[in-house]
Amino acid sequence: LKFMRARKLLEPELAPSNEGVDPSLLEDDARAIATFLHHSKGLSKRVIGDFLGEPGEHANQVRLFYTRAYDFEGMPFVDALRAYLTPFRLPGEAQKIDRIMNCYSARYHEANPAVFSCEDTAYVLAFSLIMLNTDQHSTNVTRKMTEVEFIRNNRGIDRGQNVQEHILSAAYHDIRRTEIKTTTEFDELSQHELISWLAHGSVFIKFTHGRVGAFKTPHHEIKLWISADKLCYRNLSKRGKAAVPEKQLPLSFITEVIVGAKSSVFRRHGVARQSTQDSSSVAQGETGEVPSDRAYISLVMNQRTLDLQAGTPELGDFWGRYFKQVVERSRLEATARGLALRAQPRERLMELATKEWSTNILPNWTEMRHAEQTRLLWWEGIPSSERGRVWLCVLGETEKGEKGGELSADANLVGGRAKAGSKEEEAVRTAGEWLDEQLPSEHAELSQLYAAANSPFRSDAVSLLASLQLQLQGLSQHGKVHIRECAPTAPLIAGMLLIHLEPPLAYAALKALVKHHVPGATDPEAVHWRNIGFTLVLEQELPSLAQALASAGVTPLDYFLPWLHSLLVPLFCIETASRLWDCYMRDGEVFVWRAALQLLRRRAGEVIAACAEGKEAALAKLMKPVDPAVLTEKVLFKGMQENEDSVVQWLHVLNQRLPLPEQCWDLFANSYDSDPPGDDGQAHYSEGQRKQSRLSKLFTRRPQEPLATVEVTGGHGPS
Repeated sequence: LKFMRARKLLEPELAPSNEGVDPSLLEDDARAIATFLHHSKGLSKRVIGDFLGEPGEHANQVRLFYTRAYDFEGMPFVDALRAYLTPFRLPGEAQKIDRIMNCYSARYHEANPAVFSCEDTAYVLAFSLIMLNTDQHSTNVTRKMTEVEFIRNNRGIDRGQNVQEHILSAAYHDIRRTEIKTTTEFDELSQHELISWLAHGSVFIKFTHGRVGAFKTPHHEIKLWISADKLCYRNLSKRGKAAVPEKQLPLSFITEVIVGAKSSVFRRHGVARQSTQDSSSVAQGETGEVPSDRAYISLVMNQRTLDLQAGTPELGDFWGRYFKQVVERSRLEATARGLALRAQPRERLMELATKEWSTNILPNWTEMRHAEQTRLLWWEGIPSSERGRVWLCVLGETEKGEKGGELSADANLVGGRAKAGSKEEEAVRTAGEWLDEQLPSEHAELSQLYAAANSPFRSDAVSLLASLQLQLQGLSQHGKVHIRECAPTAPLIAGMLLIHLEPPLAYAALKALVKHHVPGATDPEAVHWRNIGFTLVLEQELPSLAQALASAGVTPLDYFLPWLHSLLVPLFCIETASRLWDCYMRDGEVFVWRAALQLLRRRAGEVIAACAEGKEAALAKLMKPVDPAVLTEKVLFKGMQENEDSVVQWLHVLNQRLPLPEQCWDLFANSYDSDPPGDDGQAHYSEGQRKQSRLSKLFTRRPQEPLATVEVTGGHGPS
């Protein structure tokens, strides 16, 4: 702060005791310092904590402004505590901790006055959770506190009354499951010597990843060092031939560190055998001895590994320990970012997100597409100014491959003034009639945009639908293919796209969605599988509702398939539907299942009551648009997060009783078609498919017979 004041980045220091000092100047100074501490990267967490706990009027103002930057409204108590404590480390002095926690408890009670009767309750419970955190995760504590003991210890803390037991129980299990951890081993090792040593680097043997290269040059020497937040290395074996450029990788790309010769690359080179046998190898040290297993390190990045052998086991130990701390710190920062995003006011969040999407993510789409930071921002909703471009990038991957880039505009549209008696005029007429049929009369926003005859949105939507119909007929040998058969909800899809994209781009996106995504998943096998599959999931998640719907004769074909084909457009307001589309682009069809289940959870009571009146009444309740005042976007997404663990369970049931036809579609990828194998015979999977492969580890046993068998004919024969 002195450095910043000396360079006039902050006002000269003012003492509150000085006579004649305008209090507003002190307040502005405190606000500037709080903003600096809250948003600046690279500051010491220990020093931030010490500074926030300082005594004095000015320090108190800084503490207040720092805490007011968080919006805790609607957040569970433990989540709010994590969001607050993660960016800094609590100081060791009891008085400093007391000042910080007093500030936090007052802010939480202000944002959630109905949870506790006073801020003192939040203060006592926060301290109790900090002690529980130490009790559950310290290796020095042998006997851990039980849930019953924790609840008993917190009796009567709410002005003599008990805090609701479900709040205490949820807090206990949250802390027990995940430690509130803000520092790592290397946080205190910021001395100049360590930084210089990492910058100087070490020499390693790097093993070749590719199968072909393994026969030509199985390994070579590299110089590896750390520069800022990047891992850099250069091939030393080519010195004297030509200037070898260095390679740089962000440290945040490292997702896992494997110590020992355990990766497939090491096994391919026979290193795993050499580490236990006395065989001659070029990978041996100068003494002829086989290096210890500790000398081998594999850095996992984007499903590939950087496989290294250090000169000594001690050197391997140090770098392995360092890279593990890098991964741990990245995870802590990702957790902190996620919690901080949830605590940010929505307007401020969108402002920060817009800057991140436009300056960092979209210009580096291939590298940033699957980064944890991108996925966190993605869940919160893409800013409206960048939404269309992100959708085009995702749909462009489907259309052109993983590195295809965003879709380009398609200007092959039918104009509004088609020649009388022509195919174009007939296509425009039928498209207008179809649009009117599809528009939900109770959806005020869509009706306002597309129902009026003179609306420019309507004319654009009709042009898109007519153009797509004519193109499908042109591709068909007999000209009898109709868009209503291939994409029954295309008017709703086109209407949503035109809100965020210009007509030529919207047309290109519409074609990609109909061709590759679930709006075009109308073949009988796909419909049959989804009907039975969603019935199974509903029976597990909401058995009472499933029974009521079955008694009324309602099946998923009647409501879930229309939801799926329209990507939930007719049910939600445009703002909420846009965020749902954002997450569909991120997670694939499985997200639509999650959103549908959450909507049914919220409407279960109403739908069960309507089922008693018959099928027609039940369907009317199911297809009715959601009132945004009753089910807000925030409540909807919070409910999906709370039920995230159940997704693995019902996917397990699906895989046991109704295996997914792999050559037909993928619930976890955006594309309706599976990716074909590459030139090397191996499938190249997207991020969504990587998630499926991770989940598939749970699905190794199939104790029950399949409920139904679906035969699907794909490009490689029946599956």
